[in-house]
This record gives sequence, C-alpha cells and structure tokens, in this order.
Amino acid sequence: MIQVLIVDDEPKMGKVLSAMLAGEAYAVETATRGLAALERLRQKPFDVVLCDLRMPDVDGLTVLKQAKALRPELDFVMMTAFATVGTAVQAMKDGAYDYLIKPFDMEELRLLLRKIVERRTLIAANQELQRRLDSASGAGFGGLVGRSAKMREVYQLIGQVAPRDTTVLVRGESGTGKELVARAIHSHSARANGPLVDVHCGAIPETLLES
Repeated sequence: MIQVLIVDDEPKMGKVLSAMLAGEAYAVETATRGLAALERLRQKPFDVVLCDLRMPDVDGLTVLKQAKALRPELDFVMMTAFATVGTAVQAMKDGAYDYLIKPFDMEELRLLLRKIVERRTLIAANQELQRRLDSASGAGFGGLVGRSAKMREVYQLIGQVAPRDTTVLVRGESGTGKELVARAIHSHSARANGPLVDVHCGAIPETLLES
C-alpha cells in the first residue's frame, strides 16, 4: 500500500485530502507543520508527500530539500495558492515530482497519484529484475544462456519492456531464441501468473489467423 504524508497548516484541507485518499486505498497521515513532517519522515518510509508551500515554521521548499536528503526515492508534490514560474522551477530543480495550484480539482490529484504509483511500480519491477540479473549464475537468465556483453544487452531490453503493458515484437533468424525471449518477458511481466499462449501462425490458414 502506498504511504502518503499530507503536510498543510490548514487542518480542514488535511482532513479533506486524507478522507479522499483513504477512500482510494492509500495509507494516509497528516502533519500541520513542516518540522513535524520531517520528523515523521525520519521515523517512517513514506512513498509520497503532498506539501503546502507556505507554512508558519518552515516553507515547503525547505521541507522538499530536507525530505529528499532523507529519502531520495520519495515522490514530492508541492501544493500552493501562490504559485509563480520561479517557485515551480525551483521546486522541480530541488526534486519535486510535480506541483498543484490551489484550489485544485480532486480528480487532478487522483490522476497525478495514479501516475506516481505506475512509475513507482515500474521502477520496483526494474530493480527486482536488475537484482535477478546481478545475482544470476553462469547458466544465464530466464531460460536464456550466456553472460556476454551482447546477451546482457538482451537481458536489459527484457527488463525494460517486461513491466510495461504493451505489445512487443521479437525479431531474429530461425533458432536464435525468439521464443525464449518471449517466455522471459512473460515470466517477468504483470501477467507472469497467467498462461502464455503459443500460436504457430505458419500452421494456421491465413483467413483463420486473420479472424
């Protein structure tokens, strides 16, 4: 479950956002001061921070810098009713994922968080695949044999496409292992627990294949 920390000195705003995100199955906590938020971040590995820009003790940019120093992998979203181009640029330079201008539509926040979740899922899948690659024995990876530079390029390509919900075309001469690559992609995809259906197109009449 994605852990979200909401930082806003307006308690009502924090309650509204917290209720909405809890309904979307996020684990949510709130803080009304920047220093309190930083203390929470030291104690718990949050995934996302939604932080107001202007607060009584320290501003959002200060929270952003210190939060990223504590947890570089954190996705930080700045919220402000006083946005300027300079502020937005500075926030992005300091590592913010994005910013929202108050008052914002809740659907805008939902879409932004979905993008963050998809990105984090993709990163986690690639890290897991890289871990498997790094710990792979001399036998190879995912049924593929070889540890040469070219084969590792193939493994890296598999790692890039496997987590994505997309169509993949594997090309190569007969006997070069296209089916093995397809199986490796499937075994490291979100559909790994489902069946991989092989269809031999050359054995099917053209009209039937088209339908």
